[in-house]
Amino acid sequence: MATIIDEAADQIANAIGAGTPEQQIVGAIVLGGGIILTSSIGLVGTLILAPLAFLFAAIGFLRLFPAVEERWPLS
Repeated sequence: MATIIDEAADQIANAIGAGTPEQQIVGAIVLGGGIILTSSIGLVGTLILAPLAFLFAAIGFLRLFPAVEERWPLS
């Protein structure tokens, strides 16, 4: 059984492009939700880190197109 730490590590790896484009999008959404939910980093930290998760999701979306995936294969 996977622990929450293992699952978080898997989602972070997926968010930066270790998996398929679909896994990257889901990983980025989970990462963004985690950033927003852990408001211990404060508003400024959230405003800085949340666009990073959006960037990872946008890259995953672009990788759904075969031409982009052929030129930039992350997995």
